[in-house]
Amino acid sequence: VFMCPWEIIKVQMQTSTSSSPPRLGTALLSLLQQPTVLWASLGPLWGRQIAGTMANFFTFEHAARGIYRNVLQVEHKRECSISTQLTVTLAAGYISGLVSTIVSHPADSLFSLKGRHPDRSMAELVQMAGGWQNLATKGLGPRIAMTGSIIAYQWLAYDSFKSALGMGTTGG
Repeated sequence: VFMCPWEIIKVQMQTSTSSSPPRLGTALLSLLQQPTVLWASLGPLWGRQIAGTMANFFTFEHAARGIYRNVLQVEHKRECSISTQLTVTLAAGYISGLVSTIVSHPADSLFSLKGRHPDRSMAELVQMAGGWQNLATKGLGPRIAMTGSIIAYQWLAYDSFKSALGMGTTGG
């Protein structure tokens, strides 16, 4: 809930059609004058954050386990070196980033449209996007490349830190 205003401001600044995007103070003041925009954007924001995060963690565990069992053909990850485990982390992280991006993309697209057109209803925004299929697929490829990489490196950084502390890696 506390993240919603900042996400809306970020989207407004990113999607501004003028030659100079609104400044933070101006965008915040404009948002405070339209409090219904906050509540209208909460559904798509939660749809993106909650669904994407759940898909990320669920997929990461299964992807890591699948890589160990089916690709490396080992019973336990401890049979592999730390560098191999971190490589599995990176690959499983990219797979989980890909899946979480696909899951969260429609809600993220809707959230961006709501930021550009705060006065429109969700049904109007879906229609404006060209329907659910368009909402779910337009811009998905570049977003997978970007978000998949970011999530993969987040998992790698997390597991590298854990390994440096002697706590082992995640997954598998």
